[in-house]
Amino acid sequence: MAFKDFKAHFDKVEICNLTPDALEEDAVHKWEVTVHQGSWVRGSTAGGCRNFLDTFWTNPQIKLSLTEKDEGQEQCSFLVALMQKDRRKLKRFGANMLTIGYAIYQCPDRDEHLNKDFFRYHASQARSKTFINLREVSDRFKLPPGDYILIPSTFEPHQEADFCLRIFSEKKAITRMHKFLPPKPTPPDQETEEEQRFRALFEQVAGEGCSMGLVSNIVLRHDGVCCKGRSALTTEGRKTALFTTSLTYTVCRRGWGQ
Repeated sequence: MAFKDFKAHFDKVEICNLTPDALEEDAVHKWEVTVHQGSWVRGSTAGGCRNFLDTFWTNPQIKLSLTEKDEGQEQCSFLVALMQKDRRKLKRFGANMLTIGYAIYQCPDRDEHLNKDFFRYHASQARSKTFINLREVSDRFKLPPGDYILIPSTFEPHQEADFCLRIFSEKKAITRMHKFLPPKPTPPDQETEEEQRFRALFEQVAGEGCSMGLVSNIVLRHDGVCCKGRSALTTEGRKTALFTTSLTYTVCRRGWGQ
């Protein structure tokens, strides 16, 4: 086909490269690859992007330790590819591609899930170029040796999907996923006004026994706190545990959601 005919019939070219090597380089690199399978679960690990600070920290967190510099360089090269799984298979059930991306933060040398305050006061060192509704988002980075936290997420919180995260590095990199532990209940004497209202709402619905079995399709409203879904709630003394199967709650200002 002549080039002029090609231009007449096509307006977009997509090139699939089978390795992370740049197309303009002649040398073939041997890449180290690590793979992490995970899920964004509503009410647990589907925190959305950094715009949603209150939930962003609940996203899966993968610790990345870059220990070896590139030859003749002061930085470490690596490529991050985030893929949302099975969305095409679920399309016939009404599921569309979610808008996905990731951010990379330099982290303190401790093995624990970072909380909201960390992300309030620290900026990301790198991130995907954009959040976009593609099957896979990938970018190449160069960062100094050190410990980092990589956070894959959807753009909006409370969106559920399975994902596969692959990290390609020219030198060996150590990765591991931090285990997420739900925050401990706030002591009654330290509860915020919002938490006090929610506790009062729970006690009002639970009754004298301060316990609630499986409730189907409940809708609770109390002074601007709206809770709807399917949940199982139990309490023991002053400590409350919330076990959720498909619970979504919205805390809104007075008058919203009426």
